[in-house]
Amino acid sequence: MKSRLARGEVTEEVCRHPAEYAFGSARLYMLRGRGPVWLSRTSVEAHVADRLARDRYRRRDYERVFGGSLAGSEGAVMERRLQGIQKEDPLDELAVLPSPRIAAWMRRKAKLADGMSPWAAIVGSARVQHHLCKRQERKVAFRVRPDRNDWDGWLLLETGLLHDLAGLGCAEIGRVLGCAGSTAGLRLQRHRRALAVCRMYAEAAGRITRVLLDEAYPRGVHR
Repeated sequence: MKSRLARGEVTEEVCRHPAEYAFGSARLYMLRGRGPVWLSRTSVEAHVADRLARDRYRRRDYERVFGGSLAGSEGAVMERRLQGIQKEDPLDELAVLPSPRIAAWMRRKAKLADGMSPWAAIVGSARVQHHLCKRQERKVAFRVRPDRNDWDGWLLLETGLLHDLAGLGCAEIGRVLGCAGSTAGLRLQRHRRALAVCRMYAEAAGRITRVLLDEAYPRGVHR
């Protein structure tokens, strides 16, 4: 986070580049030389060299691994999480779950009431929509029956994942999908029900969640 002055008020925003953060070590790793004597570099340098399959650490390699600027959607996720982050972060649990347990995690998530706090955001809403749009373009029908009626599984999944992964409330989902917040709430209820009673739907939700995590975070972070 960094502070900036806007209309006479100090506001906080996420640094778009690690080196911009005045109180972090990223900027020190990017300096020429070894930096301050108090900075313990061994584990970080070993990790950087390992990630790039190097025999030794090179200063420029740090920026290749950690120095990239945040994309717009990534910055939005970070800002949303930091608005209300608490001591226990739900991403810590999800990040270490092996693939077979993703569906079980989503069932637990589905039991939560709507109106989730912003810190629950894990993946940007644009990423969720883009991924599901590519799947729908394959023109593969996906119907589920969580109650007496058939529902479009893609529509329920889009609503559910915007809530469960992007941390959007019903009103926000409605604005994104072009429907009323009450309609989004109805779809969210059917999403929860489908997770509980439709094995195929729950497995699809788990697979898509895994793909989204693989796309959003570096390999190895959540395995």
